[in-house]
Amino acid sequence: MSDANNNNPQKLTGVQKRLVENLGDKTYTVAYIEEWMNRQDDVFSNAPAALTSMGVHGYLRAINNMEREYARAQAEQKNACNELGRDHLVAFAKAAIKELGLSNEDIMCYLKGEARMCSDCGCIHLFIDRFCPECGVLAREGEETK
Repeated sequence: MSDANNNNPQKLTGVQKRLVENLGDKTYTVAYIEEWMNRQDDVFSNAPAALTSMGVHGYLRAINNMEREYARAQAEQKNACNELGRDHLVAFAKAAIKELGLSNEDIMCYLKGEARMCSDCGCIHLFIDRFCPECGVLAREGEETK
């Protein structure tokens, strides 16, 4: 038996393990792959082991390609969700401008946390020293002011 890295054997990642398990091959199991992936047998000293190891390395190369494709698909899905979130935010901003009469500046201040909605008059604006400049009401105890 010839192990390549006795001190630090390579292991499958969590994603690779899930891919192997999902494929459900009866021969190429997680345990089988991890047993053979670190071997460096050559055909002159141990031909059966070298050929078995070569088969595992080929299977592992396919798993690595699947893992990269999985990561790419995850990144695309994340980007799509971010774009959807931005689309909803833009729709909210447009509705707020139209229905509530808010300015772009009011909305940006609110989204940045520099402004908040007055609990008495419902308008969105900056609170200066706990005082609502729109309706003249002081912010209530426990309400944050920026």
